[in-house]
Amino acid sequence: MKVLIGLELCLCLLSSCSRTYNRENVSGTYVPVYYELTVDTLVLHNDGTYDRKILDISRMSTWEMKGRWQVSENGELKIESFFLNLDRDILRYPEILADTTSACSRYLEVKEGKTQVCFGYFEGENCYRKID
Repeated sequence: MKVLIGLELCLCLLSSCSRTYNRENVSGTYVPVYYELTVDTLVLHNDGTYDRKILDISRMSTWEMKGRWQVSENGELKIESFFLNLDRDILRYPEILADTTSACSRYLEVKEGKTQVCFGYFEGENCYRKID
């Protein structure tokens, strides 16, 4: 009996770790975790489009972009024409905003009960967390 309960517990834990992603459960508003130099908002819409707004630290200069996104069942998020912000000072170096032609592909994850995606060069760096 104890073995059976243990197996059921293991199966329950394993099934809760596997998550299937789709447009409905990925759509929403994402904001960076721990950014200091920019305010960045990425809104993934249910129809596969996105809107993005980046403000400099003074919140005076605004940069906006639109594009398309898609997600696979295993959580691979692909975003077209994506600017890799990395919390750089866009007020001081506005020329970095010109680099928007590249597509970006990253994997979604759940951290602290929230869906997030990280765009940094290293694990856990430049993460955007879903707020709605």
